[in-house]
Amino acid sequence: MDRDLGMQASKEKISFSRFEVHEIAAFVLNPAGHYEAINRNCLNYYLSPESVALFADHLPIRPRYIVGQIVHIERQAVKPPHHPRPCPDRSSG
Repeated sequence: MDRDLGMQASKEKISFSRFEVHEIAAFVLNPAGHYEAINRNCLNYYLSPESVALFADHLPIRPRYIVGQIVHIERQAVKPPHHPRPCPDRSSG
């Protein structure tokens, strides 16, 4: 093996515990249909719909996993579902 290729390969290990820009990550298709990062102690990391489209839109079926370099991390907070108040009964009595 070429020494330079060996050094490059040793730098490109899949991250399972630290997700930062430029790290390599693996995402698996979960039952809800989203690609979730395979990880240790870093819950709720998902591949963006735009990234999924770049990897999978040209394929005949969705792959079970995607491996790639992290180029952007966007943090989002989950909001509780909005439950509108029921309409008051407007029947005449």
